[in-house]
Amino acid sequence: MVAIALVIAVNLLITCINCYIAWRVWQWRHKFRKTARVLTKVERRCYGVFSPAPKIIMTGQQGTQALKQLYGQLNRQLQQLQKLLTVLGWMPLLWRSLRRRKRF
Repeated sequence: MVAIALVIAVNLLITCINCYIAWRVWQWRHKFRKTARVLTKVERRCYGVFSPAPKIIMTGQQGTQALKQLYGQLNRQLQQLQKLLTVLGWMPLLWRSLRRRKRF
């Protein structure tokens, strides 16, 4: 009789432990589903934000390339202008030296 009572008690204990484990697994499953939903929403929003990024980056790179070319042109023009101004700066000296030669 005692052995039967002991077997029943152990079975009840095992059943209670299994019920507790099943309840915890159910809770985890619920939490995992909720987390999966949240991550799916985040992924959709991130896609909506970042999907046009390659086009925007490409446009920016093209604009940068155009600005570099324009900067190169402007830099060459500036060098030419500096050379011209240097030559124009020499003009008074040349003019004076030519006037002195005419006097003698």
